[in-house]
Amino acid sequence: MAKPDVDRLEKKLKGKVQVIRLNIANEFGKQLKSKFNVRIVPGFVLVNTEGKEILKRTGKVPSLEKIVELVDSK
Repeated sequence: MAKPDVDRLEKKLKGKVQVIRLNIANEFGKQLKSKFNVRIVPGFVLVNTEGKEILKRTGKVPSLEKIVELVDSK
């Protein structure tokens, strides 16, 4: 359900961020799900270049405007 929102986000921020989609059923996805304490799908975590979490939302993709604001402020 979140795919269209994530697709729009990826297009809007092309060249500024890397969007990574994870399958939480495989081992790598499970590890990141645990690391960022994501318990609800979809889960959305914005991480800076140092690996620090700067935004987390679960259940839905955060607003495009909020994400652009955060990315542009960094």
